Amino acid sequence: MTVILVDHQERRSRVAELLTALGASVIEEHLPAGDYVLSEQVAVERKTAFDFVTAILQKRFYAQLQRLKAIYSRPLYLIEGRQLYGLRKVHPNFIRGALARIAVDYGIPILATVGPEDTAELLYLIARREQQDRQQAGVAAGVSEAGLPRGYKKAVDLRGQQLQVLEALPLVGRTRAQQLMAHFGSLERLTAATEKELAQVPGIGPKTARQIKKVLTSLPE
Repeated sequence: MTVILVDHQERRSRVAELLTALGASVIEEHLPAGDYVLSEQVAVERKTAFDFVTAILQKRFYAQLQRLKAIYSRPLYLIEGRQLYGLRKVHPNFIRGALARIAVDYGIPILATVGPEDTAELLYLIARREQQDRQQAGVAAGVSEAGLPRGYKKAVDLRGQQLQVLEALPLVGRTRAQQLMAHFGSLERLTAATEKELAQVPGIGPKTARQIKKVLTSLPE
């Protein structure tokens, strides 16, 4: 059985339904990175063409890439849709620059599909290939006894460790730790953020931002 983890936010797309129709065992989870986990090594960030253009206009775009790269050894970036240029009046060179950064700076291969059916077929093929090839090679197929790709446990463990670090900061706690991680994507980016940037995170505010920055940057006396 080919097992594919699907992020809960992808329930709005038809891809999960189509994967099930193809014969995959689809498990919906809250994934810390990517939209689909196909094996221990491979996870896919999926964007429609419109969502991709919208994403590159937002700060969290590169944070998503960093999380994907940090957790999985062979991440993929999938853009769904025929029309990429001309959306939201964004200059084509801006889009080309983002594509170049994904492929060159982050080393993440970019896949293109024409629609949900094409996406599902491609994801299923990759997952089946990954899991069957590893079985034939006498290696664990990337699926745990619980039916989850092993990379998922690694992702959850890493995410949990990062959240524990943030929760220990003054005036933060679990909810604010999750908000900070969602906004910055990594502890490295959070540590480099200015007090003003920290204060822009929902639920943080100037007072908490000041305390966080003090703890992160001050030397002990």
